[in-house]
Amino acid sequence: MIYIISGFCFSFVPLYVVGQSCPAPVPLFLVKCKWIKTKIFGIRYREHPTRKHGMFKDKYFTIRYKLNGTDKEEALGWASNGWTEKKSALKLAELKENQCVGTGEKTLAEKRKMALEKKKRRSRANKSGQRFYDILLCTQKIH
Repeated sequence: MIYIISGFCFSFVPLYVVGQSCPAPVPLFLVKCKWIKTKIFGIRYREHPTRKHGMFKDKYFTIRYKLNGTDKEEALGWASNGWTEKKSALKLAELKENQCVGTGEKTLAEKRKMALEKKKRRSRANKSGQRFYDILLCTQKIH
């Protein structure tokens, strides 16, 4: 069940409460999630209590690593959106390599920020290129 209360979306999971005959709905954010380690160091996931991906519960992957002596944990995404252990391992290896070499993005947040800046630059370039093309067409029509 999904309830929308003042703009927030809550999903309720029926849990049995001692002394009650029927299940009482409990908000999903109150249900404690258990993180499960994978065979690959630095990658873990949790299973969604209700959502399925195929036959199995949907998995939410995160990566853990150290950056400048502090522990970092960044979310990757759900298995239903295409994330797997192997794909997570490749992403973690890429970030660790960038830390060792000293080039490129060292965190996923940096990577997202750089991608957003690149997208903005492209849109500005396309707009200015479109203006140039429009001016070029206008001058050719006049002559």
